[in-house]
Amino acid sequence: IVAEATAKFITERLQIIGEELHNIDGSIKQFKDDNGIVDIKTEATRRTEGAMRYEQEIAATSNQIAMSKFIRDYLTDNSKDVNIIPAATFDGSTAIVSQIASYNDLVIRRLKLGNDSKNNPLVLQLDSNIASTKNAILASLASNIKALEIKLENLEAEERRISGMIGAVPKQEQEYLSIARQQKIKE
Repeated sequence: IVAEATAKFITERLQIIGEELHNIDGSIKQFKDDNGIVDIKTEATRRTEGAMRYEQEIAATSNQIAMSKFIRDYLTDNSKDVNIIPAATFDGSTAIVSQIASYNDLVIRRLKLGNDSKNNPLVLQLDSNIASTKNAILASLASNIKALEIKLENLEAEERRISGMIGAVPKQEQEYLSIARQQKIKE
């Protein structure tokens, strides 16, 4: 009678514990689904790597903006009216690089003619071409700077989002450990 009662008690208790364990397993699955996590440590590593990648892209974009502004300022500086643009330092749009190369070629041709022939039709044509190329470069730079600033804002927003997700990892890990602990106890 005692053995039968014990067996019945154990069977009932195993059934209850099995249901509780199944519920906890479901809680773990639901937690991982809700937070988009497969493995917390892997997720933390992935998020950290993502944040670092965005930081690198932010730095590169900031450099491109600074170089575009440097060339813009260089072109608008009246003391450098017909000087070569240091294009080797520009790492941006190939169209702008091409425009700068064209501008530099025109300036070199103009400098070869010297300052004493200002009424020469060739000099006047080169001066006109230099001015129009300069304006085209300035317009391209303005567009490029605006596009890069928008890109920078988006990168910074995404980097803040990922940083927030990194900050959430300890809380998520604590919640997960609490559920996992209940699972181990039931097991």
